Amino acid sequence: MSARPQDGPAVSAPGVGSRIRVTCAGPAHGGEMVARYEGRVIFVSGALPGEDVTIEITQNKKSFSRGHVIDIHAAHPERGEHVCPAATAGAGCCSWDSAAISLQREMKAQIVEDLLHGLGAVEDIPWRGNVSVLSDNVTRTATQWRVRQRLSITSGGDVGVRAAHSHQVISQQCSQVVPLLSGSPDEWGIADDVVSLAGTNSELVLAADSYGERHIIALTRYEDRYQASRRARATSRRARIQQVHQRRVLAGSGIARQRVLGREWHLPAEAFWQAHRGAATTYAELIRDRADLDTGEVAWDLYGGCGVFAHALSLATSQPGPIVSVDVAGPAVAAGNATFDSDGPEVLMVESSVGRWLKGDIASHYQTPATVVLDPPRAGAGKDVISAVALHAPRTVLHFGCDAAAFARDIKLWGENGYTLSELQVFDGFPNTPHMECFALLRRLL
Repeated sequence: MSARPQDGPAVSAPGVGSRIRVTCAGPAHGGEMVARYEGRVIFVSGALPGEDVTIEITQNKKSFSRGHVIDIHAAHPERGEHVCPAATAGAGCCSWDSAAISLQREMKAQIVEDLLHGLGAVEDIPWRGNVSVLSDNVTRTATQWRVRQRLSITSGGDVGVRAAHSHQVISQQCSQVVPLLSGSPDEWGIADDVVSLAGTNSELVLAADSYGERHIIALTRYEDRYQASRRARATSRRARIQQVHQRRVLAGSGIARQRVLGREWHLPAEAFWQAHRGAATTYAELIRDRADLDTGEVAWDLYGGCGVFAHALSLATSQPGPIVSVDVAGPAVAAGNATFDSDGPEVLMVESSVGRWLKGDIASHYQTPATVVLDPPRAGAGKDVISAVALHAPRTVLHFGCDAAAFARDIKLWGENGYTLSELQVFDGFPNTPHMECFALLRRLL
């Protein structure tokens, strides 16, 4: 079972820094295990279901506490050694890497089911109950899947991923990245460049494109004082809106060539792209196969990036109608324009936030979509966007979500707007982490 704090009488909390012994139940959203101590809910990091552990309390809230494992007295039979050097050293990248991949997928399925029953208000979930694999890497370790990585640079010139819940930089390698992105500044031939960037609020963006070229970009930003809602902040992170003072190409051309379902995009290497090497093609094939489009019908691709899903929509019928793709990220939209302007279907690429576009004056021949695709940022689409889309009455909605709780909340909102969940799929898009990609096919109730 996964759990969320429930309102009720306050239970005395163990003091921060104290050590207690608990038996863990199932996983909670975010990857911690749920335990109880004298009636109080404890979220435990570093544990697996059923384990008998001693933990140290790190945080107390009104209705729950948090702690991390100090000692394991009875381990889960599918616990093994850590496979990620960075996570072993304290990085926040691979918090589930000591669990067998089969157990990880069981826990992810349980989290999604619990959230859909609870936050999503879904009684009967239409799915097989299995988390789908995105590549042929079905071994216990499930490493070397990430084709994009961001590395921090310290004031002393060290490079690495961030420690969990900290700005500390961990120099050990993360096991997620594909071999092309493994290594060090010395091995990449950029050591002098990194030294010159120390102390300048810079980061490195590494990307491996479809043709096996490695790109390394240094981005130097003004100090980020961006203040907004959680949803707006999530959107800005995905679009990388924060002002870049300087962009330097340290390796590769800086323009990633990505190919999906027979079409190619050229976009800045730091622009948004799916992290898992198998994700873009798998999700695009799903859109192509699930889109409910007849000849000439309109389709929308919201939060569409450079238009990969718009391309997939165009393949759903032999004679596609107008397709509009909306995204706030200018470079991605420009890349989509360049791709579709050269040849192909009628795709209108729009640079705008989805909410602003829906409130605007949508051209008449785009106002009646038969199918709408949404792939919102981690915070989800939310009430305003879902209500606005529902007013246009598409008969089919294809909704992705990379945060299971936000996804479940969005599914509930679709239900409140006259749609029913017809199909659910969950993909292991982020192995060795508690994160997953969820997909819902929703039908409009007549």
